[in-house]
Order: sequence, then structure tokens, then C-alpha cells
Amino acid sequence: MVSPGSGAQDCIGIIANPVSARDVRRIVANASSLQISERVNIVLRVLSTVRSFGVKRVLMMPDRAGIRAMLVRHLNRERNLHHVFPEVEFLDINAASTVDDTILAARMMGEAGVRAVVVLGGDGTHRAVIKGCSTVPIAGLSTGTNNAFPEMREPTIAAMAERQVALVPTMVNLETFPEIAASGEAKFPTYAAHMRDLHARRFETMAKAADAGVPIYAGTDAGGSLAHGLIPDEVALLAKVGGAEFALGAASWRARDWLGRDALGEGASADLVVFASDPRKNLAVVREPLFVILRGRVVRG
Repeated sequence: MVSPGSGAQDCIGIIANPVSARDVRRIVANASSLQISERVNIVLRVLSTVRSFGVKRVLMMPDRAGIRAMLVRHLNRERNLHHVFPEVEFLDINAASTVDDTILAARMMGEAGVRAVVVLGGDGTHRAVIKGCSTVPIAGLSTGTNNAFPEMREPTIAAMAERQVALVPTMVNLETFPEIAASGEAKFPTYAAHMRDLHARRFETMAKAADAGVPIYAGTDAGGSLAHGLIPDEVALLAKVGGAEFALGAASWRARDWLGRDALGEGASADLVVFASDPRKNLAVVREPLFVILRGRVVRG
């Protein structure tokens, strides 16, 4: 057990309500309810994801319904397999399985200086977290009855958004997945089905990442099985996710900012691509630039 203290750098909190989605509305409507094992699986995915982003310590609300006990067993098993997770420390709370647990846990996490709180629950759980600590960013994962938080957000996307981890999806590569699936289907049917599923959900997955606030940039991984010069194709595919301006920014001004390059301004490097018309209104023109200017010198056109 742990009380609020120092060492909050690269530390987040997790509040998993073990009794969310068990109210009378869901019973009357015959709605589904996540079991404890599934809640633990979600927490494990969050832990694995945030550790890969550098989070080494996680404060977590204890409970009496079995999340803590099952999670500890799973973590011990995973560590025996040499899988790396953050250190999980349970708050020094005498859990009573009431909303007061959530309010107190949120308050203690705020006092401990966590960078964000991942919340598994419904509207009531999120309201309680805000009541306990309104100054820390919340990554809400819907595991209860939700009106304000209607989306079941994938834990990896939520963690990427919280840490602002960039995503370069190389959509042109995703377009090749059906061909890859067909080439290996006879010997690897499960793998082929997985590749086709990833392809079918490609735009939906990227849109969810963008909606969650994950920074997305354009890239192609060209030079192997794919030829160079595919950025116009990548931009066209990204436009199906967030529109022309979103896609153009992913390949130019937002990407420059992410890479730490100067934006357009006096004294900045004159790196420009010139088109016959505004590509935000006619995206097709990106395939036929009039001029390409690098450091003030025309290298094409």
C-alpha cells in the first residue's frame, strides 16, 4: 500500500470501478456487463501500453471485488515470463465499495502529482473522479453506463493520446494487406483473417485515434516492397480519415513542427512545394507540383 508522496514523474493513476454497469437500467434493458476478468484485462493492456511509453510507476485504487487480487496474480505470471510492466502501487485506502473510494482515490492521486488518471467506469465514476480531483487530465474508458462517455475506447489509443505518442500509420502499406492475406491464406488462415480484419477497420481505427487526440503524421515506409514517391497516395488516404486539411498538415506543417523544423517565417529555411491551386480545395493537385523548393533552391519544376 502507498500514500501520496514523491516520485510522481512519469507516474499515472488508474481507477477501475469494479461495480460499474450493474445498475437497474442495464438489468431492465438486458444490457451487457463486463466481468472482473475483462476489467483486469483492460488494466493489463493499459499497463503494457504506458510502460512502452516510459511510465514506470502507476498508482491504483484498491477494491474488494477482486480486481486487485486478480491483477496481482496476472502481473506475477507476466513477470515470470519476463514481460515488463510499470510498478503498480495500491493506495492506502480501506475500500468500502462505495463512491467514496473513487473520490478519495482521485484526491490522493492528485496530491501525489500523477500526470493523468485512467478511469474504467461509467458517468457516475467519472463524475466522482472529477469531484476528487479536477486538475488532472482524465483518460476515460467506458466500462459502465455512459451518456457523457458513450464510446468504448481502446486502451492503447487512450494511452497514446495521454502521452501524445505520434502515430505514422503508413496507410499505403495497409492497402496491401488483402494481397498479403491471400498469399498466405492456404498455410496461415488465421493470420490471413487477421490481416483482412485490420484492413477492413483501417479508416475506423485511424479516425478513433485522431478523435482521441493522437498526433498522426504521413509516411510510407517506401524503399522496400513499395516504391518511393507515394506521399500523394498517403495524403489521399489520410484525407478519408480527417479531410484534406488534416491530411496535408500530416505531411507538411504539423509534421515539420513535430520534427522540430522551422515553420514559415522570416529567416526560416525556404522548403516549399508550389501547386497550381489550393490543395485544401482540390487535393488531386498534390500529384502534380509546379515547383519543389529546398532551402531556397528550385530542385524540381
